[in-house]
Amino acid sequence: MADDRRIHNGSEEQYGTFLRRRRLGRQLTQREFGAKVGVDFTYLSKVENGRLPPPSEATITQIAKVLGDNPEEHLAQARKVPLDLRAAVAEMPVEAAMLLRELRAKPVSQEAYTQMLKTLRDARTTGRRRVGRRSRP
Repeated sequence: MADDRRIHNGSEEQYGTFLRRRRLGRQLTQREFGAKVGVDFTYLSKVENGRLPPPSEATITQIAKVLGDNPEEHLAQARKVPLDLRAAVAEMPVEAAMLLRELRAKPVSQEAYTQMLKTLRDARTTGRRRVGRRSRP
């Protein structure tokens, strides 16, 4: 499934492969994991083997919680857009919406996405430091 490729640490990876790696890292069988998530283990098997697409946002969030992972990482790996993203974008400056539209219209290399993400994270870190500083009278 070419449209089901995922990016992980600079390499493309299907969500099912990512999920299997995370589950095995926690030493859980599919049966144990399915019971904790609240889904049938055969469903998880099909997702892990790429025979089914990634689950819904709610199921992915539960999967991440069971694994002790950040749900945002799982949603990103599954290429799911969180339901609250549209509302969040509406609250941002117009440039944020323009950036998303630009990315949709003109895809760039994986390296460019990685650099943009790093720049954004650096800007947030710098912004937090500035917000916390007080000027002396």
